[in-house]
Amino acid sequence: MTTLRLFEQVKKVFPGLGETEILQEIDNVQKELTEESKALAARGQLVDISTNTAWVLPAEFLELFDVVAYDSNSNPVFLSSYNLAHEIEFGNFHLYSLTETPITGINSGITSIYLEYYKKSATVNSLTSVLEFKDVFHAGVRAGVLRNFYSLYPVDIAINDKIIRAKDVTSIKVFDKEYERVIKRLKRSRYPDATHAQAQNYQFAGKFELPRRTDALGTAQTFQSINALSTIYSKYASWELTYPIGVTASITPVGFTGTISAVITNNRLYLVSTENEFANTMDWDANQEDIQTPIPVGGFSNTTWIFDLPLGDWGTIKFVIFQRI
Repeated sequence: MTTLRLFEQVKKVFPGLGETEILQEIDNVQKELTEESKALAARGQLVDISTNTAWVLPAEFLELFDVVAYDSNSNPVFLSSYNLAHEIEFGNFHLYSLTETPITGINSGITSIYLEYYKKSATVNSLTSVLEFKDVFHAGVRAGVLRNFYSLYPVDIAINDKIIRAKDVTSIKVFDKEYERVIKRLKRSRYPDATHAQAQNYQFAGKFELPRRTDALGTAQTFQSINALSTIYSKYASWELTYPIGVTASITPVGFTGTISAVITNNRLYLVSTENEFANTMDWDANQEDIQTPIPVGGFSNTTWIFDLPLGDWGTIKFVIFQRI
């Protein structure tokens, strides 16, 4: 079923709705189906791994389910063999050392790294947009769209030989049931892409780390290139803060010439640049909302930034400063 065909089917039931509203709802429902079922998967390759330790995840990224690495002979290797681990923070993928020695790039024994992940569906914004699910699952998108419109708009209903304007509860229930049926089918089938094939599921036996196959990349396969932080950000540094005074650098700072130090005193985070590299074009982010905007130190300072931390025991905070290119 094409987007045009789906649009026409909805338009017959709700002729008063415009093209923009219907397309927006088709897009919303397809994304909802994707996120609930995790039915779409993709594989992305980390670029420039010898000189980077962090990469910006693609906009389509939904959830990581595997990381695979290979040596120069296309044989599989494990990150743990090189004392490496990974984490996702603020939409970025980080590799870090399990030893006390920080890293600025990946060991030469690893020549390629791929992320295998569930992805979001592509945006539907025109009648020619392609629906990403197979035709057999398009009924779920249609059911979700009609369910939502029946929930939102009253229609003419015949009751006791009279026509009244009301919400059609029966239709809402029918289409919601159809939508849930498709969700269950998607979850059972997982409808995986070819790139999803390395994930092993032994159900009740659990998930095992099995010997991996060699890297058999064919010319017919295309992969999303996952760019390094340095291609998106001119400056980037992050820390993990632990109540009351713990500060640990998450990655080696990117784009800074000098040292960026961080310390917590009297429930305030102090960031200091030894080379006066802070700029008023830089921004910051954290995974808690109660952190206050930097406190001016005699006006804007390119040397020191001070942040008020939340009151009480705030646990653990991920904190980042950055400047986009």
